[in-house]
Amino acid sequence: MIQSIRRELNGTAYVAGRVSKYADGKQWGFPDLIDAAKGAQDFTSTVDVNNDSFLAPNSMIGAVKQFCEKSGQAVPGTVGEIMQCVYLSLSMCYAEAVKTLIRLTGKTYTSINIVGGGCQDMYLNEMTAVTTGLPVYAELVEGTAIGNFIVQMISGGEFESLQQARDAVRESFEIREVTVQ
Repeated sequence: MIQSIRRELNGTAYVAGRVSKYADGKQWGFPDLIDAAKGAQDFTSTVDVNNDSFLAPNSMIGAVKQFCEKSGQAVPGTVGEIMQCVYLSLSMCYAEAVKTLIRLTGKTYTSINIVGGGCQDMYLNEMTAVTTGLPVYAELVEGTAIGNFIVQMISGGEFESLQQARDAVRESFEIREVTVQ
């Protein structure tokens, strides 16, 4: 959702052949979107990020606004409000996913590990820690590649155990911990 909104704000067609009506000539980077969201932290409307209306809309911004309107919530009017709505919604989705995992597995989870490109979004990681009440470990931008490499090393006998492989990853890469303040 965040990437789609950024593309749309920058005038990049979200759907081939459709030009964004929200582009204002400014080039929005992810830090700009985070700053905008932080400036609208009092905005509390949320969307169900798993709703089909967000799978491939003509406009992600329009889909967010429409969902808020249809659900009787305040409709975001600024980039900051749109982004705050999305960030809050994503963090709430993560919290619900953790609850579902606990219910399905009967296990208690003590942290959340975020890997891949999303681990770089510390604002989302902070909101997730607050919303879930769990520490978030942001690690491994290239998590898929590193994970595949580790599996091959385990298979090849380079590591004697999964724990040894995990220890090697922790020693080799920066892992940022976000805890509830």
